[in-house]
Amino acid sequence: MTKVSEIMSKNIVTVPRKKGLKEIIRIMANSKISSIIITEDERVHGILTERDLIKKILLPGKDVSKVTVDDVMTHDPISVNSVTTLSEASRLMKEKNIRHIPIVDNGKLAGLITQTDIVKETHNIHQKNVKFMTYQNIQTIIIVIFFLFLIGFLLFKKFF
Repeated sequence: MTKVSEIMSKNIVTVPRKKGLKEIIRIMANSKISSIIITEDERVHGILTERDLIKKILLPGKDVSKVTVDDVMTHDPISVNSVTTLSEASRLMKEKNIRHIPIVDNGKLAGLITQTDIVKETHNIHQKNVKFMTYQNIQTIIIVIFFLFLIGFLLFKKFF
């Protein structure tokens, strides 16, 4: 079973809780990332996602300069540890309707797993299964041909 540690991103962009929201948005845009981890005393305090920005600032028409990161981020986000299975992380994402899960080991941020990471890994697993099934089908065809040949040979030997 695949563990989240095998596919998680390890170079995570983090910002301290006291960083201004405009600056955080600028960092996200420049880094081309859809979420950023908010830390306090080297621990995960929250996560800010594009979805948070849209739902809590853009749609309500709020002024970014008047909103703090604490107003927008998800506090104490759901997290898992690095030995959590990919299946369990995926189930959590589905049940909680989230797209990013911080990986926390011993209270420290170890990585981040996203829906994109899961889709990529699922695709890789699917490709491996397709290859395996192709080999299985070839083996089956060879065995069927062998038995047909054997039956034909035995029938030929019996009647001739």
